[in-house]
Amino acid sequence: MKMNTVINVEIVRLPTSVISSRDLKSHAEQEILGLGKIEPATNLTKFSDKVLTDNVEVIQICELDGENNLHEKLADLKNEFYPKDVVFRYHVYRLNREGA
Repeated sequence: MKMNTVINVEIVRLPTSVISSRDLKSHAEQEILGLGKIEPATNLTKFSDKVLTDNVEVIQICELDGENNLHEKLADLKNEFYPKDVVFRYHVYRLNREGA
């Protein structure tokens, strides 16, 4: 049985954001599912969803999860993928003024 590739998604909140992380993840997921093809290492800064515009600085489609068969997974993705073909793991962050 072939397992779906897991892609990490980092959601960087604006300092003024008060929405719950769960709701933010839900809005981000809907935004990503509507994109069509995605390339790894994509940074989204413009959103069709006002909730994301008001609460998010950037959504980063980061990396494949795990080290096992990483080159094989990258070859399978051919440097782009459709959201329906992978599993996203969402992480929500808020950076402080120093950027950490």
